[in-house]
Amino acid sequence: METDRIFEPSREAPDSASKLYNAVYTAFPEAVTNFESKWAAVHAVCYSKTTSAQDDACIRTDEFDALKRLGPKIIPFVVFKLARDDVDQNLWDNALENDPDYRPSLDEDLRRCSSRIVELNYQRNKIVEARVEAWKKVHRENNLQSSSHAFTLCEEYFDLLEMGTSIIAPLMVEYYYNQGGYWWELLHEIIHGRKMGACMYQKPVLFEECRRFFNEGEHGQAPECIVNYVIFPMRSLREPTCATRAVAKVNNCHFQEERSPGIEAARAQQLPPIHSPPETTTAGPWRGEFLQPQPQPNQSVVRRHPVTTTSASAHAVGPGRRLIRNVP
Repeated sequence: METDRIFEPSREAPDSASKLYNAVYTAFPEAVTNFESKWAAVHAVCYSKTTSAQDDACIRTDEFDALKRLGPKIIPFVVFKLARDDVDQNLWDNALENDPDYRPSLDEDLRRCSSRIVELNYQRNKIVEARVEAWKKVHRENNLQSSSHAFTLCEEYFDLLEMGTSIIAPLMVEYYYNQGGYWWELLHEIIHGRKMGACMYQKPVLFEECRRFFNEGEHGQAPECIVNYVIFPMRSLREPTCATRAVAKVNNCHFQEERSPGIEAARAQQLPPIHSPPETTTAGPWRGEFLQPQPQPNQSVVRRHPVTTTSASAHAVGPGRRLIRNVP
């Protein structure tokens, strides 16, 4: 019957999966090593079970939960495993994939399902490559621009943004080779659903936070920018008071009227003057330590979620265990 035929991906699909896997390994070897250790731990537990290959025993384990918590950034790694045509190592959870267009209809035929996953991701990789090149062209054409609007309010940016969290890995590779670009802004909006909204930042610190998350963090631990604004009294809108100057000194950021929400409310309510924040010798914004102590008013910070890593021993992969799970 036609439905019993094995779906075969295109010849280029496995090569595309290997190419992306190797590109990530070259830029972020720790991320691949972290994934491989958790992948091996899951399979070691699966092979130790006495249940059949069709049971869900493997996915009801702490090892599988630890793997899944890494989130969509590991999709290229899992696809690489499936592209090796080793059905005994099939392990896929549709919960990783947020885009329904690339979420396969999982059925009892593991080989056909894994082949379709490889092909779908190959098609997506081609789209990502084209859109990345288009956005890199925007970077080249606007390299003298001081405002981020030229880079983050263009069609090329939105084309990548709409592809969602499944493209975190290829974007991180591009970020590695172009740390002066606006990849951090794109990644932040893809993961958190909003731009950072900061007036100043330190690009080396931003990259280090993203690198640390990609190497060892779970998806829920992605660095997030928090901007605390101050509503100034009406007189501060025209001439900065001592309080506003102190805030600017703390944050290494000039006071900007258009970046303070609630100004109209301040005009209407005639709020009392704020107190000057205490003097501080903090090195600058964008360091995770700003959450200790409480951030000063009008201060931009990056929330560094605690990253806890568990070193899972890489066990030898045993024979014949297969699992693909469909999560609605």
